[in-house]
Amino acid sequence: PATPTRPMPSSPVPATNHLMVMVNGSAGNSIRYSISNASGQLIQESITTLATDNLLQLTINDLANGMYFLTIVEDNNIRQHQFVKQ
Repeated sequence: PATPTRPMPSSPVPATNHLMVMVNGSAGNSIRYSISNASGQLIQESITTLATDNLLQLTINDLANGMYFLTIVEDNNIRQHQFVKQ
């Protein structure tokens, strides 16, 4: 079972087209993530491959402006982060 852990640092704040999140992983590792809106509705869910060590880069230009929650599962750890899309 996955274990909740501390929030993740991300940038930019607020985000516009791209969101960069610090994670524990090497380039080539797979990361599972989901994005939910402020109401808890699942907006996006995917598995992606890290292009850079310890950095998850997401394109969010299709999201409407507002507050979102990013949930990342890596190595049986769950990390959640709130971000604002502008």
